[in-house]
Amino acid sequence: MPLCHGAGYNDVVTTPKGLHYPKWNEWANLQFSTTVAALALHYAQYTTDSSLKSDAIKFAQKQVDYALGNGSLRSYVVGFGPNPPSHQQHAAASCPNEPAPCGWKQFSSPNPNPQVLYGGLVGGPAGERKNAANPDDSYQDKRSDYVTNEVANDYNAGFTNALAGLYVLLS
Repeated sequence: MPLCHGAGYNDVVTTPKGLHYPKWNEWANLQFSTTVAALALHYAQYTTDSSLKSDAIKFAQKQVDYALGNGSLRSYVVGFGPNPPSHQQHAAASCPNEPAPCGWKQFSSPNPNPQVLYGGLVGGPAGERKNAANPDDSYQDKRSDYVTNEVANDYNAGFTNALAGLYVLLS
């Protein structure tokens, strides 16, 4: 039995471009996929089974590549990769440089954020939660969409760990 199961295993769904996430989830699917990638890499570091190690690394690489925009239409990491998010939901990022005012008017602006939160992982595609059997990769770079476009420390925690794990195991 392979280590990393695909769609349908323990309520995990897979989008056409390869994002794995729990079908019961409401938002921040990249947080889940990259954190599981980090856990798979920890497993790979210590397993003595070369086949399981290879499966774990391939799975993790695919989830990290998805977040970085490799093989998909866009990156989900602010300031990095192809077509990165520019309207992430973050109050301070929506503020112009001082002494210009910063408030709800600036936050509600349709313009890209004046401040770039380099490396911030947004929540990512929400999938088609109304139909978990047929998820999709849809995403809108819209500041008001906190479900898919919020950035948070816990989103970056697993992602950063997965990046470090890939560096260690693939170097």
